Amino acid sequence: MSLSPLEPMLEFDRTEHPVRDALLTEPIEHVGGFVTVPSGPGLGIDVDRQAITRFKTD
Repeated sequence: MSLSPLEPMLEFDRTEHPVRDALLTEPIEHVGGFVTVPSGPGLGIDVDRQAITRFKTD
């Protein structure tokens, strides 16, 4: 235990990535140095199933 603990940190890729951006129905936003943790069940995200179909390969 530290006398001056660090706040939790998150590595967050902010580069443009059309596939990643299309997969979530509501993207995870980075605003002012903070990321709001999704509040839904499980990971808190909803996957766009139509996007999965569009990007699927055989």
